[in-house]
Amino acid sequence: MKTATPLQQETVSSGLNVRQLINRYSTLIALAVLFIIANFVSEYFVQPQNLTNITLQIAVNGILAVGMTMVILTGGIDLGVGSVVGLTGVVLGMTQGYGVVPAILATLATGIIIGLWNALFISRFNIPPFIVTLGMMTIARGFALYLSNGAAVSLNENKFYEQLGTGFLSVNLSAVLLGLIALFVAFVGFKAMRQKSFNLESVISFVLSLAGIGLFSWAYLSYQGVPYLVLVFAVIVLWGIWVLTQTTFGRYLYAIGGNAKAAYLSGVNVKKNLVKVYVTSSVLAAIAGIIMTTRVGSADPNGGNMFELDAVAAAVIGGTSLAGGFGTIGGAMIGAFIIGILNNILILANVNPYFQFIFKGLIIIAAVLLDMKNKQQK
Repeated sequence: MKTATPLQQETVSSGLNVRQLINRYSTLIALAVLFIIANFVSEYFVQPQNLTNITLQIAVNGILAVGMTMVILTGGIDLGVGSVVGLTGVVLGMTQGYGVVPAILATLATGIIIGLWNALFISRFNIPPFIVTLGMMTIARGFALYLSNGAAVSLNENKFYEQLGTGFLSVNLSAVLLGLIALFVAFVGFKAMRQKSFNLESVISFVLSLAGIGLFSWAYLSYQGVPYLVLVFAVIVLWGIWVLTQTTFGRYLYAIGGNAKAAYLSGVNVKKNLVKVYVTSSVLAAIAGIIMTTRVGSADPNGGNMFELDAVAAAVIGGTSLAGGFGTIGGAMIGAFIIGILNNILILANVNPYFQFIFKGLIIIAAVLLDMKNKQQK
């Protein structure tokens, strides 16, 4: 029997690593390809103003995708987040007369109550999350329409709401902030590369991270600075990454999604953690409702319609398994950017906006098929 030489073994190993890297960064590669295509579709795409607008447009979906990813990790789903966005926006508009802080607290409390309601039926009565949150989709929309009498609720002139919705950090402060972020990422990335002996994967992650920060820095500093909405969005994303990678709660979510029974036998309080994750999803939807309302300047009871589709699509495109147990916030954000850029391309190309739903549906199906293929290979 002929054995492989060391050189042949190294080549085979290298080939496997390359395939693994392609699989690992498949969504990022897709994002890069989409970015290149967008440049050919319209020369306006790469303008700083348009790139800034894209990040503003995906802020709401990105925040929803953070909560949706956590829920899907447990093997569940939250189909009510779009309606919660509309309802909480109406609550903010109707309570604005009591002051900014009480109005925001009332809005967040609405999110907490909705999350507890979902968790009650899912964890205590073992009703499938699909059914419970589908019911909440209708209930929340009904309350939004009832409270507002079916009409939009305008926000009164308020400096805080105006700054949050449409304001920008000054260019100088933005430059300092982005510079600090770049230094932090460079420090953490270089440390990670040293720990992994500067292997190919760690180097690629390091380069891509700095390239992404460089692109955003160029876009923001060439326009009006970093939008306040993007700052809120970024903080929530970083918080979500920290929760899933550094906390016991995050590890429990993966364990529950992987095998709920095994997690329970290992001492994990499954019901308690399901309550936490559905409350988290609803509170993030309430924050998204606040952001959307302040950006538009009014609360539409029909606002947030079909937003749950975007959130699920972002999570699935980013590699989160609908079966639970596997997924990352970073991947979901890549998925959110893919959807945002795709929407932008269709608008710039004057494509019928209704085709956006068709493309999103096709992308979700393709992402699920890819996930199934990867599982079969493993």
